[in-house]
Amino acid sequence: MRENLRRTAALLCLAASAAVAATAAQQANVEPPNWDSAAMAQTSNQPGEGPWLDCALAVHLPASAPADMRTHLEEATRLVSQVAGVNYTLSQQPSGSSVTVVPLLRPTTLLSIPGSAAEATSTFQGNRRIMATIIIDLDAWRRLPDEGRGSQRQLVLHELLHTAGVGHAQDRRSTMAPDLGTAVGITPDAMRAAREGAPTDCAHEVR
Repeated sequence: MRENLRRTAALLCLAASAAVAATAAQQANVEPPNWDSAAMAQTSNQPGEGPWLDCALAVHLPASAPADMRTHLEEATRLVSQVAGVNYTLSQQPSGSSVTVVPLLRPTTLLSIPGSAAEATSTFQGNRRIMATIIIDLDAWRRLPDEGRGSQRQLVLHELLHTAGVGHAQDRRSTMAPDLGTAVGITPDAMRAAREGAPTDCAHEVR
């Protein structure tokens, strides 16, 4: 009975999480990926739970997104690919293992922490990451500086590294610090965590 209750609760959490991601995609006029709920073990906003299933990831940003967001995302995909050993590539549509970036106005009900500027969630099949969604609050985005500490660049890099399995860092200088106001770059600890979050056979495929 207890095991059945746990299984039911897990499926309900998965359905709710998939619904949130689908709602975000619909609000941003993004075609959501094809989700097979029966094949997914869990959805979580806690990074570091397992490596990606594939070595090549499609990163989708809708055409309606701000130009500066696309610029920073292009730079972040190159950097995270080098650090993590998994190829993140901007794509017209999410397919296979993918990261969907969803910029929204006032996405309060879709963020687990109200007032956050952005949030990354990942979906797992067994212990392998198969999909991730990054929601970015457009109001917060527009208030951030372009470069430097607490910037748009740091925010995109921070969330993309979450999808690579990197958690928050205690070092306030790290891009992975919970408060980006003091962040200056990716620390060795974050690089090591990103490598650990990649499939072991992906290192040779980095651009």
